[in-house]
Amino acid sequence: MVDYNEYMDDRKQNRIRFSIAHELGYSVLHRKIYQEMSYASIEAWIDFIQRLPEDQYSYIEQQAYEFAWRLLVPVDHLKMELKSAAVEAEKSGFIAWDQSDDAAREYIANSLSPIFGVSGQAIKKRITREKLWPPN
Repeated sequence: MVDYNEYMDDRKQNRIRFSIAHELGYSVLHRKIYQEMSYASIEAWIDFIQRLPEDQYSYIEQQAYEFAWRLLVPVDHLKMELKSAAVEAEKSGFIAWDQSDDAAREYIANSLSPIFGVSGQAIKKRITREKLWPPN
C-alpha cells in the first residue's frame, strides 16, 4: 500500500520508486514464504514479522534492498555514469579522490541520482557496495 499524498508528492518520487522496488524484491525473492503465510489482519501480519528471528529478518531485508539496487541501478550503467562524472570532476580540477572524505562520493552520488531516479543515498550505497570508489 502506498499513501496517495506521498505518491503524488514529486519530491518523494525517488524514495517511493526505491521502496516499491524493495517491496517487489520480497515478492520475487521470497514468494514461497509469503504464499505459505496466512493472516487475516494487519495486526496478524505485524505479529508474524515481529516473531521472525532478527537474523532471518535481516537476511530477507538485505536481499530486498539488493534486489532494488540491482533493478534500479544496474552496475554496468552505474560504472559508465560514474566514470563520466569523474571525468567531468577532473576537468574541473578535482583529482584527489582517495584524499577527499565522503563529501566527494556524496556529491557524485547526488549528481547521478536523477539519472537513475533514486536518492543520492541509494547511489552512494551502491557505489560503496560494488567497491567502485574511488573512481578509476
